[in-house]
Amino acid sequence: MMGNMVRTQIFLTAEQRRHLRAWSRLEKKTASALIRTAIEERYVHRPTPADFRAALDEAFGSWKGRKKSSIAMVRAWRRGKRLKSLSG
Repeated sequence: MMGNMVRTQIFLTAEQRRHLRAWSRLEKKTASALIRTAIEERYVHRPTPADFRAALDEAFGSWKGRKKSSIAMVRAWRRGKRLKSLSG
């Protein structure tokens, strides 16, 4: 991520600046590093609509060949001990 850097100026609201400073202190990172990370996570590594469609296409038919329907499986899970263990 630290390739050739280009200086960029941005305008922030006072509230955005307060939040950025607070997170900067909390994370022990510079404001610039936080902004770069946010851009990477939100725009650089964001799945495209084509990626989403490919994932849907890949998952299509994944229930095929199962002996129980999805409704029967959910009902079985709900009757199981799993919920009892979660409730305490």
